[in-house]
Amino acid sequence: MQGWLRGLAAGVFALGLGWAASATAAPITRTFEVRGSGFVDAFGVVSPAPIDPVLLRFTVTFDPTIINTPDSTAGITLLSSNLPLASAIGWKMSGFTLYVGGSAGCVGCFSPGDNDWLVGIVAPGSAAPSIDGTEFQFATAGTPNSTFWFPRDSSVTIVEVPEPSTLALLGLGLAGLAGLTRRRAT
Repeated sequence: MQGWLRGLAAGVFALGLGWAASATAAPITRTFEVRGSGFVDAFGVVSPAPIDPVLLRFTVTFDPTIINTPDSTAGITLLSSNLPLASAIGWKMSGFTLYVGGSAGCVGCFSPGDNDWLVGIVAPGSAAPSIDGTEFQFATAGTPNSTFWFPRDSSVTIVEVPEPSTLALLGLGLAGLAGLTRRRAT
C-alpha cells in the first residue's frame, strides 16, 4: 500500500475512533448566551426594567439524558452578566428544562426583592434550545418584593466550542500532512 494511502486510512480510522468516543460520553458541556428585552412586570404590565436588555453567558456541564437532578453549583461557570447576583450561580434539570439561577441552594426558588435571576432553557441538549418565557425573570435589590420582570423578547444561543477530540484530530491531520510534505521533499 502506498504511503499516502496508508496515511489516509489511518486518518479515517482515527476519525472513526473520535466519533465513537464522543458518541458514548453522556455528559456534555455547553456555553449558552441568553438575551432578554422589552420587559413586563409580574402583573403583565409593560414596565421599564432597570436593566434592558439583559445579557447572560454561562457554561454548564450536564447530562441531557437525566431529566431530574438536584440543585448544584458544580460544573457551572458564569462568564458574563449585566445583572447583579446576590448568591452563587446554580443549576438543575427538571423535566426537559435546564434551570440556571442565582439561588444556589434552590435554583427554582426565585427571590424577588433581591438580586436574583432565573432562566429556563428547554431542550438544552438539542441543536435548537429555546427559552421558556415564564421561566426567564429577574429582580434587583431595593425593589418591592412583588416587583420582578419577564422579557417579551428572549433568545438563547449555543456558543459552539470545539471538543478536545476534534482539535486532536485536526492536529493529527496537520502533522500527517507536514510529514507527507517533508517526505516528498526528500
